[in-house]
Amino acid sequence: MVLLGADDPIIDGAQQRAIAERLETVVYPGASHGFAADERDTFHPAAAQDAWRRIEDVLDEVRRSRTE
Repeated sequence: MVLLGADDPIIDGAQQRAIAERLETVVYPGASHGFAADERDTFHPAAAQDAWRRIEDVLDEVRRSRTE
């Protein structure tokens, strides 16, 4: 899973679309690069909260699959 800010100046729209063709991708409108890092000026609380929830969900799936 790839979590991207729609306003990321490093990974532009064309690159985001290319990534999305190959990987599960979530793009957060209004978020920039580093949106989940609360010490950065690009911190986007709503996007960060959702991104961390998604990361935790994926990690939970991996843990469950290892115990089954």
